[in-house]
Amino acid sequence: MELTKKEKIFALSSALKRIKPEIEAKRELLESLYEQGIPLSAEEIVSENRGFSRLSLQFIRLETRYLELLEEWYL
Repeated sequence: MELTKKEKIFALSSALKRIKPEIEAKRELLESLYEQGIPLSAEEIVSENRGFSRLSLQFIRLETRYLELLEEWYL
């Protein structure tokens, strides 16, 4: 059974709310590592930055789809 547009909007909204704290935690971890003096080229920072980038990209994709559906809903 396919979700209605309204259900998709709510699902995307929930996904965005769940991923936002994860992104913030990754950002804070990267900042902490940097403040500890760990070089930006260190594997630990590179790995954490990849995770941050992956989550950020996922957020952008979800947000784009959410805004598209929201626009369709109101038109």
